[in-house]
Amino acid sequence: MTATLRRFPAAIGLLFLGCLVFLSASPASAASLVDDYHQLVAQRQKLEAERKKYEAEQARLAAQQKSLLTLFFQCISRQKKDLWEEKVSQADAITKKIEEMRLKLPPLRKEIDKNRKELEKERQAIEARHTHKGPGTPYELDFRHYIKGLQDRYFHRLASELFPGYEAYIREMAAYNQFLKDSVGLCMGQKID
Repeated sequence: MTATLRRFPAAIGLLFLGCLVFLSASPASAASLVDDYHQLVAQRQKLEAERKKYEAEQARLAAQQKSLLTLFFQCISRQKKDLWEEKVSQADAITKKIEEMRLKLPPLRKEIDKNRKELEKERQAIEARHTHKGPGTPYELDFRHYIKGLQDRYFHRLASELFPGYEAYIREMAAYNQFLKDSVGLCMGQKID
């Protein structure tokens, strides 16, 4: 009995030491996961704001283009047709090129958004599956896997595939709108802003 009592304080000491190590490691690891998640949310909000900015610019340029096309065809309809055939064929070629670019963007955006939705379902399943959500648990491992998936399958694809497509499309639309402004200005004999 005496030997057991002597080992008991040693066992309590080891248990206490183990608890201290766990508790000292836990907040840092938990804070790290929380911090990583907050950074992830901030990055997602930034990328979604950027996507909305591109889409707003596309809408603005499309509305401008519609007005300019109306002016362009109204003006050239009053002129001799053979003088404007070259401009009309240029406008048709540019319109075709821009339309091809435009048609590639929605399927890509839909595919990337599908990835995001799948990852969100995965996150919800992780939350539901794990009751113990402390550091070093399977929850943390699964959640870090979710974070990596979101960065690779959503954030990276937005930045490397969709946004460059938006930029190229917007650049072509802006150039086409300038072509229309110049053509309408030439037709009307004045500069169009």
